[in-house]
Amino acid sequence: MQESRSVTISSNVSIKRPSNTSETDHKPKLMDRLREALRSCHYSRRTEQTYSHWVKRFIFFHKVRHPAEMAEPEINAFLTHLAVKEKDFMLIRIRRHDKKRKET
Repeated sequence: MQESRSVTISSNVSIKRPSNTSETDHKPKLMDRLREALRSCHYSRRTEQTYSHWVKRFIFFHKVRHPAEMAEPEINAFLTHLAVKEKDFMLIRIRRHDKKRKET
């Protein structure tokens, strides 16, 4: 019987892997690990797509740094950006849309 070991990718999700895989084997990429973890928890494909989208936005916001290199300050910076900059952007879009509706 083949043994397995648990690989943790976040504080609440871990994946079972065969113990015969060594650490020098090709490690799955971050997004593959995320998808695998979400599928193991039986999340829908749409939820998987949404989570993947937000992880990519977080990574690109920090100039393609790996999330393992980041901590609370980077998370706070991203959330502040979303709360301030994205809010302003959405308000501008809503105003433009309302203006166009009134013109027609």
